[in-house]
Amino acid sequence: MILATFCIIFQFIIFNRFGKLKAIESALLAIIRTIASQQYSSIFPYSDMVDYYWPIVKSCGPTPIFRYDSIASFLHCRGIIDSLNDINLIYVSIGSIFISLLLKLSNDMEKRYNLINNVSDLRFIRLIKFLFVFDPNCIIYTTVLGKDIVQFSLVSSLIYFLSTPGVRGLRYLIPSFLWIFFSRPYFLFFITIAIAMAFVIPSMRLKVSLKDLGRIPRIKGIRKSKALTAITLLPFLVMLFFYSYQFFDFYTDLSIFDIFDVLGSWNRSMGGVLSYPTETPFPIKFIYFWVLPLGIIQKGLGAFVFTISSLTCLYFLFNIFKNILKINTYASKFLFSLTIIYSAAFSFIANNSGITSRYRFTCIMPILFIFTVFSYFERRKMKQEQLMN
Repeated sequence: MILATFCIIFQFIIFNRFGKLKAIESALLAIIRTIASQQYSSIFPYSDMVDYYWPIVKSCGPTPIFRYDSIASFLHCRGIIDSLNDINLIYVSIGSIFISLLLKLSNDMEKRYNLINNVSDLRFIRLIKFLFVFDPNCIIYTTVLGKDIVQFSLVSSLIYFLSTPGVRGLRYLIPSFLWIFFSRPYFLFFITIAIAMAFVIPSMRLKVSLKDLGRIPRIKGIRKSKALTAITLLPFLVMLFFYSYQFFDFYTDLSIFDIFDVLGSWNRSMGGVLSYPTETPFPIKFIYFWVLPLGIIQKGLGAFVFTISSLTCLYFLFNIFKNILKINTYASKFLFSLTIIYSAAFSFIANNSGITSRYRFTCIMPILFIFTVFSYFERRKMKQEQLMN
């Protein structure tokens, strides 16, 4: 009880002082997240955390210092914290830090653009923040022991570092990078491809309206020098990725084919009401990745709960295309590339909307959140410039 109270107070301070949420929102969010962390094992008794992660912690075996369970193993095996629910309180506190990074970044955008000059603007930004932090996937998968919080932390710190390069951003990026390196290494493979892809993709402006339907977007051409750089860089980055693992003696026989074998093994029926046939064509699975779960067409309580997350994702996408999203810097191209690569890869290998919804949030929703805020301010800035001219 004491640890839970401390956890609520810590999250309230982080959300209110660092993330700049209102006091009532910060308190409510802190309480809900704490309750979710305590009830997770009861709600999902056959989850990876209960069946796989927690037994590893209890075994008290050798654990790399930056692996996802290192904190839990340290606290549990030294008799500091015994129960899984109390261990989750540590992870819910860590998750709140990286959520606040994204909230702080959106606040910094508000100050930089200085365009919040009416009630509708203020309400829209507050709504976007509210939808993001109270997303069911955010409340569930950034509050417990597991690898999802590791992936979310890296994506959030990457976004923060790309927007705020320097020592401040590195303080979050380096630990997150090491955390994912020892916990979910295949995600670095996607990042490696996105790094090279960002050199090649042209600058573009994403905007869709009814009058634009059928038109080809205006896109700048790809320079030969950039394409040559990417072609040269990609094999080097891939080799660096694999040799780094051989250097650390994780997988001495690791090859690129092992990555696809691991990902391919996911393409099986996971069971449950949120799964769909493995033989579903890729284009349909790609659509499913973005729109499911939906309680209207799927059965079960989980489908209705995670419908909120799907609708939030679609609302963010709607506003990104409704406004003007400029993808003309390396940072924006990298995040755009990572979104495309990750969504395509998991659309191909997964056939359970519960799983894709979880991965969609931990990797893509932080990017969509920032893109939504950024595109909104870009549109407001353009309108203001038009009025002045």
